[in-house]
Amino acid sequence: MEKIDCLLIGLILILIICLGSFLVMSDFGERIPYSIKFKIAGYSEEAAQKICNDRSLKETSYCLNSFVRGIFNYEDSNPENFQELISNGGVCRDYNKFYRTMLRKFGFKTEDIDVSCKTSKDEDWGEDDDIVYLGDGYGREGHIYLYTYDEDSSDMVVCTLDQTYINCREFN
Repeated sequence: MEKIDCLLIGLILILIICLGSFLVMSDFGERIPYSIKFKIAGYSEEAAQKICNDRSLKETSYCLNSFVRGIFNYEDSNPENFQELISNGGVCRDYNKFYRTMLRKFGFKTEDIDVSCKTSKDEDWGEDDDIVYLGDGYGREGHIYLYTYDEDSSDMVVCTLDQTYINCREFN
């Protein structure tokens, strides 16, 4: 009796895995939230490419943002590749690099927005009005995020991606 129970449990697990994979990759899978797709397929660069590819700019941006939300860990670990980012976390520049690299692989244009910050109120930056003072204890000299757009699309969409934040605007 124990062998039959183990066999049935094994068959059920195989069926669940096969059904999950089918749903993620089929048209029915389009209705499944990206977060569930990544939990089924796993958090890897390959999964992000497979799940987020061949979509509009807006859908691709939301897909990649869902990926980042699933792995997000704000840690100044200085990852050397995406697998290290996934495993150990990163800071704004690391998540920005992920978004930039993936969006460009999919054929979208990106522009980095680099914000410089004073680390103390007394710092003299001369006539530069673009420098921001965020208060004592902020401890960072800047922040980076990006916006992305599609030059080849008739849709006038621009998306801003900043770590786990996303905002897409349509200008039609």
